[in-house]
Amino acid sequence: MTLLPPTAQIKATNGSAWLSTTFAGQWRFALRPGREADAPMVIAVHGSDRDTAGLLGGFDALGDTVTLLVPEFPQVMGGQDIADDYKFLVGNGVNYLDLLDAMRRDATAQLNATPRTTYCPSSEHLAQLAV
Repeated sequence: MTLLPPTAQIKATNGSAWLSTTFAGQWRFALRPGREADAPMVIAVHGSDRDTAGLLGGFDALGDTVTLLVPEFPQVMGGQDIADDYKFLVGNGVNYLDLLDAMRRDATAQLNATPRTTYCPSSEHLAQLAV
């Protein structure tokens, strides 16, 4: 994974732009606000291929009916292979449930709104079914 500047636009496979934000210095997530301030939030985590651009493009079909939060977990951190740690929820001293909740809170603060509900399916494929 190539690290981007602290805040950058990333392009989905279909060309749409998303805001990608560095969180807590070493983590990153993409965020696309929904049309309504209290739009439901869907948290979708990439698969092992880390095709975040493809995942984002897949969600463009939903338009702005939901707020989308897409964490981007790195494969290597501090020289350690952490590629699959997020799948087990805890690894190398990181509790991914706590990390995801902190990302959700940060995204909600950026939106200056509270989603009426939040969905966090167990895979990127299920996330598309959540809405």
